[in-house]
Amino acid sequence: MQADPVDALVIGSINLDYRFKVSELPVAGVTTRAETDRVEVGGKGVNQARALKRFGVDARLVAAVGKDAEGDQAAQALVAEGIRHHLFRAVGRTGRVIITIDPRGENLLIIDPGANQWLPTEAVLEIVAEFSGPILLQMEMEKDLLERVLGRVDPARHRVFLDGGPILLSNFHLFRKTFVFSPNLGELSILFGRQILDSEDLLRAIAMLQNLGVQRTVVKLGELGAAYCVEPDAVWMIPSYAVPAVDTTGAGDCFMGVLAYGIERGQDWPTAVQLANAAAALSTTKLGVSASFPGLDETLAFQRSTPAPAPIRVLPGLHLAIKGAV
Repeated sequence: MQADPVDALVIGSINLDYRFKVSELPVAGVTTRAETDRVEVGGKGVNQARALKRFGVDARLVAAVGKDAEGDQAAQALVAEGIRHHLFRAVGRTGRVIITIDPRGENLLIIDPGANQWLPTEAVLEIVAEFSGPILLQMEMEKDLLERVLGRVDPARHRVFLDGGPILLSNFHLFRKTFVFSPNLGELSILFGRQILDSEDLLRAIAMLQNLGVQRTVVKLGELGAAYCVEPDAVWMIPSYAVPAVDTTGAGDCFMGVLAYGIERGQDWPTAVQLANAAAALSTTKLGVSASFPGLDETLAFQRSTPAPAPIRVLPGLHLAIKGAV
């Protein structure tokens, strides 16, 4: 089923993103007026494959769409972007996401997973068994499928980059099968059991992940950048690049794809995280995801022209405030 050799495998979601511009994000009990912005193909799986493709990685997306017009639209978009794919056609509707975006570029998302719930487990496991190389996963799929895939991967043949969104995994021993686990701050807070307010909480939460067997933790901190821990008691924060953000949708997915690119190309961790930060920052300067993800040359040019923020060693007692990062 894995017809042609590829450099990376992405198993995950594909959705139609329905985007609306609002003056402020919706709150309970208050009607929010919106202006339709656009409809485009997104989803964490597509976005990670898109990020890899823009950096020259030959990646294959494995996903499911419905037997509907939206599924046809999704397939056509992947062909137009040159993203190699194996799309399963499910009986139900294609996944949909409602995205509201405020003037600061912050967003609020509501997802109807649709066909993403019906990605056929045995067929996916067959693809995994025939593949050797990095595998990128997210949690916009059925829990059983995610856990079966993690149970099947072979650390000698696969390096798994697992995005933390949205938190789904409850079989915590399966974290040991991942090479990188990368939640954002909100997802890490769910695992930690309370909101993470400062660097002390961050250190405790990362230590908790290490106790669960996570090998390498990379926490996406939104406008604050990213924190990573690849060895015991060594947590570093790489601040983000300051850019005029207009839309943060997909920035975390862009980060994850570029991080995998950097690590798989042999970059050290500071360089790879810095590169992923730069690409994610650039992705927020344009609306949407299909047109906003940068390529390698654009990202490197941006890094050459923009001073790199200095890394911060996160130590006990630092008390660096991180409340409000997304």
